[in-house]
Amino acid sequence: MAVAATGAEKPKVGERRGDMLSQGNHFEETAVQDHIIDIILKHFRYHGGEHVDTPVLEPEEVAKLDSETKTEMRCELKQDGNRPQSLRDDLTVPLMNYLATRNNRNCCCYQLGKVFRRDKTKVKELYMCDFDIVGNYDRMIPDAECLTIIHGILKELQIGEFLIKVNDKRILDGFSAISGVPADALHEVLGKLDKVAWAEVRNKMVNEKGISPKAVDLIEKYFCQSGTRSAGDRSTFEEGKDLIKKLLQDPQLSQNEEAMAGLSDLKLLFEYLPFFGIKNKVVLDLSLVPWLKFYTGIIYRVSVGHTTSDLLPWEVARGGRYDELYKELCPVEKKSVPCVGFTINIQEITSHILKQKEEMVQTKKMQVLVASKEENLLQERIRLASELWSSGIKAQLLWERDLKEETPLQYCRKKGIPHLAVIGEEQLKEATVELHIVDTQEKVDLLRGDLVKEIQRRISSVEELNS
Repeated sequence: MAVAATGAEKPKVGERRGDMLSQGNHFEETAVQDHIIDIILKHFRYHGGEHVDTPVLEPEEVAKLDSETKTEMRCELKQDGNRPQSLRDDLTVPLMNYLATRNNRNCCCYQLGKVFRRDKTKVKELYMCDFDIVGNYDRMIPDAECLTIIHGILKELQIGEFLIKVNDKRILDGFSAISGVPADALHEVLGKLDKVAWAEVRNKMVNEKGISPKAVDLIEKYFCQSGTRSAGDRSTFEEGKDLIKKLLQDPQLSQNEEAMAGLSDLKLLFEYLPFFGIKNKVVLDLSLVPWLKFYTGIIYRVSVGHTTSDLLPWEVARGGRYDELYKELCPVEKKSVPCVGFTINIQEITSHILKQKEEMVQTKKMQVLVASKEENLLQERIRLASELWSSGIKAQLLWERDLKEETPLQYCRKKGIPHLAVIGEEQLKEATVELHIVDTQEKVDLLRGDLVKEIQRRISSVEELNS
């Protein structure tokens, strides 16, 4: 039973995604997010993605397969039953569990949904959008297509210069084996290469981590050479391609099968990418480390803002290959099921657009505001708006009789509405309408019967210019 709040007690709202702006318009935020999601899902469908809706609740033993969320951060549910459950904290593990329970080893799908994490310093409710390709296909073709989808989404969103950094977990595992540096220590070191000078990193490895100088020299040899992003911000696709060929012939790495397998796949990926038309946005970054324990091969992160000196890069997408996860969730499965996918950071993109105002997204995607010159024409405004609605035009009818604090044109500029249709006593007598083009301040007098066609013509012209 609902209990009304007393005067001294305010209703409490559950923690959700977290404030993207400290003082923001929720409806504007939602409109921006809807705009982003529309573009993302459009590209997913272009590439054959089918929508899958996975359960929000998952068994505790399944939830533990995801190492991104520590146990203390996981949202566990108290219940009377014998099987503990958690709210999902990512979308990949639930997808694999969903497919494994249905014996489905082949699909191209996407998910859009919320995940939940319990932590004081992080948001508790996150929106995630994933795309995954599951099944046996030619090597590296699904991986290249995933990168192509990300490229298409970011290009259309126009949120700034972006860079796709790729690596392969098996190269790191192979290096760890031949150098004797534990994988955890290696990952920690590599994570600092783009933030701290090499001399400082070296000193910390030798004096604090107890890593031998010989092993540290090996790290410098492999991870600080030209062609990998960890060596500097100017490495290119072609330099990365050349470095992969060089490492395939390296006498030490060639002794490790895992490293060779990872390099071989990267070589093939770099051969395919020019055909997909995205090579200028892809670089090799040997310092890129896996952030989830279930990744088995290629991994990639996508950042925005890398070319702007006064703007730190921020992550917009990440993903990789996880060929063993299906088998872990399906004990009767004898063989690995190839899987690759990625997640798009919807919230970061939304926050960026809202804060930087790089792109204006209309709160309701309105195309016309209907207004009148006199205050007593509310019924006529309703009649005109109804004519526009019945013709499929998105028209806004202000519910108040008049705007007291701003002119209709000011309202249109504030809300991003491109057209203003105005009627008055004179227009009613002559069966005409004034159509104002907000951006150009142009005014066109039209017969009322021609208004719909003129608005549709102008909308089509703008869409053609933007396509």
